[in-house]
Amino acid sequence: MAEFNFDFLLRILRVSVFYYGFGACLLWYLFSTGVPCSGWGAIWYAYGMAVICSALGYRLLHPPSKNKLDWNDEIVLITGGASGIGFMLAETLAVRNIKTIVLDVNEVKSEHSMHFYRCDVAVSDQVSAVAEKIRKEVGNPTILINNAGIVIPNTILDARIEDIERTLNVNLASQFWTIKEFLPSMIKNNHGHIVSISSALGLVGAAQAADYSASKAGIIALHDSLREELASRYPNVDNVHCSILIPGLINTGMFAGVTHPLKFLLSTLEPSEVVQEIEAILESNVGNELKIPFYVNFTPLLRMAPNLVKNLAHKITGSNVALKKWRGKSKAQ
Repeated sequence: MAEFNFDFLLRILRVSVFYYGFGACLLWYLFSTGVPCSGWGAIWYAYGMAVICSALGYRLLHPPSKNKLDWNDEIVLITGGASGIGFMLAETLAVRNIKTIVLDVNEVKSEHSMHFYRCDVAVSDQVSAVAEKIRKEVGNPTILINNAGIVIPNTILDARIEDIERTLNVNLASQFWTIKEFLPSMIKNNHGHIVSISSALGLVGAAQAADYSASKAGIIALHDSLREELASRYPNVDNVHCSILIPGLINTGMFAGVTHPLKFLLSTLEPSEVVQEIEAILESNVGNELKIPFYVNFTPLLRMAPNLVKNLAHKITGSNVALKKWRGKSKAQ
């Protein structure tokens, strides 16, 4: 059973009182019963129009793709796909007989058919070598999910240099290597989708997460630059998309032991929820930027807030002490 929290409540409201059909029915009722456009009647009229206009506005800002996705033509490559979210996504796609490739330093143990290549994506030479094998043995990937990531919580002064380098290379540099290998064929064929997995900690830093936050912030900047390059340097390429998912805390072994004190407002994501969102991004076949759960949409505001507000927010959410409880695994989620 789903945990009752603010995001669960929002989902209920979206399919009820915030659904455009509800607004249409409300306006029909008001018109048919002759409710005057004054007093409470005016409020109800305004509410019905607001619900309908918001739905129309969303559709205008998020138009559907002109090209329907045909999974029979897709080859999906997932980095860090031997465990956590990457593995769950690979399993979900493989069970649908979608051609799936996993890159990881650990072997994939699955009952479903998928292609596995052992590769440390932090090392550019390894990515280049395995990319050549993939092109010969499977084909050019049309969908790239840059999921690989690690976290090694430590203060800046206590962190070992090799751990900092490892975090930056696995989380950020690896995405440069995979994009450089697989984007050219997408551009050539005018078909492809790159999905980058960042983190709410890439929008606002926290104690004991400097290298992790820096790497995830770099992913956001990389995504923005990639999107602009595709739009400005390849104007005739209109069916190659890039998307980014910016999630909050996820209930995986990567962040085991870390919790939020305000569980109703700062809900923890289940891996299945994240996989569903990635699938929805791919199915839409358009570029997207998605922040989940809902509270993550407000984290960028902290960067503009005065220090007093930042300090209060970190104290209320417990973000600066959360990683003291970390007992997770320093490997891809």
